[in-house]
Amino acid sequence: MRKILTKLFLLFILCFGFGISAFAEEKKTEVFTIQFSLEDDETLVFYLFSDEEYEGAVFADTKKAEVNVVLCDHSEVEELKKIAFEAKSLVKSVTYRYEYEKEKIYEKITDSFYKFAPNVHEEYTSLDEFGYVKAKGYVTSYLIAMADGSSEQIVDASENSSSNVLVSIWSFTDEIQTMIEYYYEKDFPDKEFDYRLIPTGSFSAKLDDAFTRKSDEPDLFTLEDSFIRRYVENGADCLLDLTDLYNEIKNKMVDFPAKVGTYNGKVYALAWNMCPGAMFYRRSLAKKYLGTDDPDLIQKRVATWDDFLSTAETLKRNSNGKCVIVASYEDLFKPFEGARKQSWVVKKKLFIDPAMEQYMEMCRTLRERDLEGHKSQWSDEWFDGVKDEMKDENGNDMEVFSYFLPGWGLHYLLKPCSEEKTNGDWAMVPGPSSFRWGGTWLAINKNAKNPEEAKQFVKYIVSDDSFQQKWAEDTGDMGPDRNGLNEIKGNFSEPFLGGQNHYEVFAAIAENVTGGLEHSADSDFEKLWKECCSSYAKGEISKAEAIKQFRQNVKTQLGY
Repeated sequence: MRKILTKLFLLFILCFGFGISAFAEEKKTEVFTIQFSLEDDETLVFYLFSDEEYEGAVFADTKKAEVNVVLCDHSEVEELKKIAFEAKSLVKSVTYRYEYEKEKIYEKITDSFYKFAPNVHEEYTSLDEFGYVKAKGYVTSYLIAMADGSSEQIVDASENSSSNVLVSIWSFTDEIQTMIEYYYEKDFPDKEFDYRLIPTGSFSAKLDDAFTRKSDEPDLFTLEDSFIRRYVENGADCLLDLTDLYNEIKNKMVDFPAKVGTYNGKVYALAWNMCPGAMFYRRSLAKKYLGTDDPDLIQKRVATWDDFLSTAETLKRNSNGKCVIVASYEDLFKPFEGARKQSWVVKKKLFIDPAMEQYMEMCRTLRERDLEGHKSQWSDEWFDGVKDEMKDENGNDMEVFSYFLPGWGLHYLLKPCSEEKTNGDWAMVPGPSSFRWGGTWLAINKNAKNPEEAKQFVKYIVSDDSFQQKWAEDTGDMGPDRNGLNEIKGNFSEPFLGGQNHYEVFAAIAENVTGGLEHSADSDFEKLWKECCSSYAKGEISKAEAIKQFRQNVKTQLGY
């Protein structure tokens, strides 16, 4: 199945183009094109052309992809937006071959690419025999391109040739197409769908436009963790109430995904996956510095934040300062966020939960005591810890004991980035606090042409025991349906985790995850809070000044 999914992903890339604009001295609009081609089963090649170059280009590779051209005002090049496409499995080797001679353009593109695509690791080589700058990397859960515009691919499962189309679907992830073609249509062969894949970066804008114009509206669409609440909180205006559907299945469902999709007591969106988080640690480092790699014993050493700090001190002491408990204090934001009792907004006023202040203090403590790696989360140096290649500022070797990540972090970050160097040397425990990170929900348009068919599809995807089990086994994903999960968690063994059963651990964690505290402006609150915490952790300002600064920024920028 993994090979099939990989081929599907490659085919998806081949029939799809991205555009990206580059840096130039003059502030004018220019056209650049990236062309993709498939050289073998695992290697993609990217060619960058100016408009004139592309018109005269000759391609020997008949498998080249279609292209998309994006216009970009270079005065806004620093604000390049990311467009992410969720991949089902790893494309192991990717080559970026930029056919353009201006060094500034190359530097700007690569700098931007790796800034917004931190899960792509680069290994630069010299110019190849054709004079092209060459770079290789690994693509994990996302293949990301930056563009100050958007492109979209329309995939029509019914080929628009049948009058039997029952539901039109918009999504930013091609997982839905796979669910339809390889699962749903096998169980319901008479059902047909009009499916449209739209990049994440332009998804909300297109959806808003469709709702505003009241034309070309999808019947059913996906919602991502970062913007689900904006729609759910306005659910009465645009979304179909799914409370009755959820009441039919809720007794067998983990409840926090539905809470995220609930507003004013009504359920407007349901998730097919849940993303509980855990603390992933290196077994060899645990044995070397703590005397055991047994997950039960390690969990006792990190069961509370006080325990966590004590263990961090032990790692530092026993390794003579070489081993840090995390690569960055930023890694702990999600666990502390998961410990909150209140939202950022309570009774329409800003509220700073005590857990967030505890996070601020933890950042300062870890930094002052040199218990973290002083790396920026998602930076190349941060990823080096996974491969056991991290260095300190003086070039000395460092070791990173743990990373706090959800399920997708296991499959699309740890596994590919380990590069076989730490494969099998990992294990996982719940850590000091249960948390979640990510997720994808399904919602139905209030004006859907065939709401009952749409509801049947949603019910199948989020709660059909057989589907949920197969999907988890085929993709490594985790759904909220306990019945499906129980079928696979009993005797599963993950080689990357030294044979540990990650489904069993995640299932237990999920039962303790809190849902229902989400707000439509969460990402904005989080960004502002992290900025102030960073200033405090580095000793640039006092805690009182940091909180005051945060309150002022929230009032000015968010109105709370």
